[in-house]
Amino acid sequence: MGNKQSILSKDPNRVVWVDWMRVAACFMVMVVHATEPFYLGGQGSLILSEAEGFWAAVFDSLVRACVPLFIVASSYLQFPTHYSSGEFFRRRAVRVLIPFVLWTVVYAFYWGEPVENFKNLLLNFNYSSGHLWFVYMMLGVYLVMPIISPWLERVSARGERMFIALWLLATAVPFIRELSE
Repeated sequence: MGNKQSILSKDPNRVVWVDWMRVAACFMVMVVHATEPFYLGGQGSLILSEAEGFWAAVFDSLVRACVPLFIVASSYLQFPTHYSSGEFFRRRAVRVLIPFVLWTVVYAFYWGEPVENFKNLLLNFNYSSGHLWFVYMMLGVYLVMPIISPWLERVSARGERMFIALWLLATAVPFIRELSE
């Protein structure tokens, strides 16, 4: 018991619930990838009955929150940013942007027609590396972090809740419009 306590107390900035959330998200990613062959029709893994389709959909639906959980963890641990915007972007470029660009280029050359893949990159993600879709989302989150961070340090809890409520309303407008038609 004493040894566990000393290991956990070495980092006073550690947020244990975020660690557990990432463990759960890792497990959820494995379940997502384990169910994909059933509805994507991988070799020997077709859905053969309605019951199999139901359970594949249930398991897949239950764990689709895995990527948003990683986004929440990353955002929570980085807000507010405690260094300049330049330093923030430099760190993200080294850790995320450079590997992302490298792997996008590798996939563009390895699968399909490289010229067509690079042309698609001008307007959309590279289809041969479509499984990296979440990196585009993370890059967008990273772009707004240094802008929002100073505001979050100064705003009250009520102001924060109002912003979230307005954001949720703005996000729901297309769905509300769809329901009203």
